[in-house]
Amino acid sequence: MTKYGVRAVVGPPPVGVRGTDAFLKALREITGKPIPQSLLQERGRLIDSLADTLHHTMMKKVAVMGDPAWRGKNEP
Repeated sequence: MTKYGVRAVVGPPPVGVRGTDAFLKALREITGKPIPQSLLQERGRLIDSLADTLHHTMMKKVAVMGDPAWRGKNEP
């Protein structure tokens, strides 16, 4: 829709490899500019890291918790 002269693109949120790839592809198509080499390199490092750690993390459950009051100190 171009009601205000701005093209609307609907897609998945840029979360995870697949969602981020779709987001960057949409940006590339809209702007006509290539994806920056730095992002392609970072994606490659991520994929390598995921492949290297797969045998350690496969079939595992994890929980991530954050406390905004904790600032990296070992104090109560």
